[in-house]
Amino acid sequence: MSARQTSLSHQPFEDSFHQALPTHQLSSGFTLGNKSAALPLCWGHRGASATFPENTLSSFEAAIKDGAEGIESDVHVSADDVVLMFHDPSLERTTNGQGMIESLPYIGGIMLFPNNDPERLFTLIKASIEKFPDHATLLSPRLVLGLWHPKFLDHSARLLPALKKAYIGNSPSMAKKYFWDACQGFSMKFSCLVGWEGLSFREDCQKAGKSLLVWTVNDRQEMIEACKWGVDAILTDKTADYLALRQQMKDDWSAVTAETSALFPYSSIHYNGLVSWLWGQLDSYSLSRSVGPFHPMTTQ
Repeated sequence: MSARQTSLSHQPFEDSFHQALPTHQLSSGFTLGNKSAALPLCWGHRGASATFPENTLSSFEAAIKDGAEGIESDVHVSADDVVLMFHDPSLERTTNGQGMIESLPYIGGIMLFPNNDPERLFTLIKASIEKFPDHATLLSPRLVLGLWHPKFLDHSARLLPALKKAYIGNSPSMAKKYFWDACQGFSMKFSCLVGWEGLSFREDCQKAGKSLLVWTVNDRQEMIEACKWGVDAILTDKTADYLALRQQMKDDWSAVTAETSALFPYSSIHYNGLVSWLWGQLDSYSLSRSVGPFHPMTTQ
């Protein structure tokens, strides 16, 4: 599960920080000819993680200093009920430790589970939020729960009803089948939005007024394509790079957008509609095997 966070300063917030999920009304606006246009907001993927270690205060602060309008992070729970920002189930990639986290002892170690218990997880998150002064007006409206399995839907709706919900994944068909009615936004892998299924999903989101975010976009050409699509936010490790590109697009939209053409979808096998669909089905199958079967939300 991922959660969007922004600066928790008691200073007045910018308009784009007042609501968790971005919309085109909150996107970075500019004038294109005689029309008003919007470019996607910038969200730091685990902060400015191309510059600093991911999910650290240094990474979050760097993204904010770059000018990012949002931050995406990952949430797990330790054995002693501490909410932690950590992505992997093992230590090797991001620390100097070794071994699977779930195999570490409870005392003196961290115990994270890929299969978090939703009741326990959201109860602890609720308690953490309520420690913040004026959380109902200053914090909750600026947070969004990113959910990757439908088992979290009922619990999040009951325990954290004030927080917006977003599906995180790479399967538009799964998003429509299990998350469409329960979620106000969708955070999708870039490649799954390029082909025929992705195009249809993008159109459906725009028609229904659903926020659409895309991850993890570090390549300049992919950034340009995502801007052409009209998504609401781009999640990137390279916040400074995207913000610089966004300014270039405001200054000369035609020149920058000419860097990619109608042939872009054919530039990588990963963008192929069938390949993307198969990856989405495979990931959903893996999730159902490791976490549990997919079932629709039972309460609204």
